[in-house]
Amino acid sequence: MKLTKEEQEIVSLLEHIGFSTLESQVYMTLLSGTPQTIQELTDSTNIPRSSVALAVNNLFESGSIKFNLQGKRKYFYVHDPEALLSSVEVKRRSLETQEAIIRENLHKLRATHYQENNELIHVEHLKGEAGLKELFMRTLDQKRGGEILRMSISNENFNVAREYLHNVYVPKKLEKHIYTRLLISDSPDARDVQKRDFEALRETRIMSENLFTPHSYVTIWVDKVSFTVWDNGLDTIVITSLSIATTMRQIFEHMWHNASSMKK
Repeated sequence: MKLTKEEQEIVSLLEHIGFSTLESQVYMTLLSGTPQTIQELTDSTNIPRSSVALAVNNLFESGSIKFNLQGKRKYFYVHDPEALLSSVEVKRRSLETQEAIIRENLHKLRATHYQENNELIHVEHLKGEAGLKELFMRTLDQKRGGEILRMSISNENFNVAREYLHNVYVPKKLEKHIYTRLLISDSPDARDVQKRDFEALRETRIMSENLFTPHSYVTIWVDKVSFTVWDNGLDTIVITSLSIATTMRQIFEHMWHNASSMKK
């Protein structure tokens, strides 16, 4: 089917508003000619009959064309080009329906998505006293009334940034009403820590040194876990992973339960 330049521009316009190439050619043929049957359109356009039939059906369903019934034959024609506006409106409503369906079922799609089932893990390295201060402040990045779980080394070894934690961190923690549960190995200093629980919005449970002598300071909050080692560099590793945080939280809860009868 050879089109004039003007007809090609109209076909391009129709494609731009969402018509397929075949639908555009069939519509163009009916726009510039008399009503035709599917067979006549097939002959006029040199397009396979099955493709013409599909294009005609789509155009009719969208309201772009109509037909007259003469005997058993349907003669299709363009009644008014303004009907294209109705066609666009039909497509718009269809898109809105599709969008609503997608939004309603988005949680199912996400649950199946490979990235949802293959969690991305983020690891950071914080160094020195500045890194330790940053770690404590990060634990406050959670909703009011949240919780921090800690597994601590002996408090005698916790001799870094104490003034900062007491004067800056603790007031902010109390302001957000964030509660702490602390597991610590048994020592005279640990029992002293336990006595100050109320003022620090904390509950401390003490475990026997035979069962619990951690070599790092572990913190669990929201979807994060950190490990701080009191070495020469005072190194902290922060892992962001809901799966790892959940696992560590389960370990903590098991130890917390076992420590309950040892509270001093």
